[in-house]
Amino acid sequence: MSTDLSSLLNALMASGGREAIAGKEAGLKKLAESGAGMKIGRELGGDEAFKSALERGDTEAVRKRLAELLKTKEGAQLAQSLSELMK
Repeated sequence: MSTDLSSLLNALMASGGREAIAGKEAGLKKLAESGAGMKIGRELGGDEAFKSALERGDTEAVRKRLAELLKTKEGAQLAQSLSELMK
């Protein structure tokens, strides 16, 4: 199972972005509210450099930060769950 966020996001966008998540909102909400999702959310929410990168549209900085998170236990769990949900 891939935990490469870039691959997951590319697959999501290639499959139509919004259309790809249609009908999966409940599953996405469940992932966001999971222990792993909440921990990652807290880390990103308190990361001023990440927020600034988002505001500037600095996709490379955002990608690097998300890649760092994927190296954590929670990040890998979240990526795997997202991958399974998007099948």
